[in-house]
Amino acid sequence: MKTWIIRGITLLVGLTFGWVLYKLLAPLGYAWVVWTLAALSVGFFVLETVLRHRKRTAERTAWARWQNALLDPAARRKAILEVRRELARARRLGPRLRVRQARLSVALANLELGEGRSEDAIATLSKLDVSKLEPQQAVVVRIARAQAYLHGDDIDGAAATLSPLTDDTTGDAVLDASVTLARAAIAVEEGALDDASTAAARILGLAAKDDELWDEAKALEAVCLDARGEPHQAALREIAEPGRARLAALGSARLRGLLEPLDA
Repeated sequence: MKTWIIRGITLLVGLTFGWVLYKLLAPLGYAWVVWTLAALSVGFFVLETVLRHRKRTAERTAWARWQNALLDPAARRKAILEVRRELARARRLGPRLRVRQARLSVALANLELGEGRSEDAIATLSKLDVSKLEPQQAVVVRIARAQAYLHGDDIDGAAATLSPLTDDTTGDAVLDASVTLARAAIAVEEGALDDASTAAARILGLAAKDDELWDEAKALEAVCLDARGEPHQAALREIAEPGRARLAALGSARLRGLLEPLDA
């Protein structure tokens, strides 16, 4: 939206300038200068639009490739190198690409978790200054960092990461649910099983089946059952195989321990 507003203002200024220039030059027989400048301006606008569209298409393709690489070891390692290069480029360009830096850091951290390198993922996310990000983007980073700590079985680190969030109301329903699930995963390790079970049941009631949030909530339900010494396998088997594979890559140490024998 902001880009189109700027373009609209630029077009208005250009038309005004062209009209004034035409009024000055046309009586002198130089109207062709105005038309030449107008043609060049239109050509530049078209070229800029085409190049911008190609860039966005390439970026969407890259993001999809990186996301799909999570469960393919060879593709994942290649994606890690690609994302690292993009992240280094974004960092060199400074604060104006802060949002892109955050998105790339989260993507890289997920890929590093897929490699089993939770410490690398934590280090990647720790380089971001969340105080400089927009509130919702900062929450996304905190959730990813908590996920990395849980992946490495560092419960205190996960709790400390989420502690600045005073509540689970971010203004975005998906983020709210993600914060709730992250807190609930910590609650399990702290022995607050009733709170964790209640959170899992609430998210299961809100999310669509086989959605990532539903998978995570069902996995949390299974973790709670296991913590109580009750059978958990049936709950995990309700999660579709692609969802279990994703959780086996990104999930907490406790959850991965439950999934490993199930899919062996």
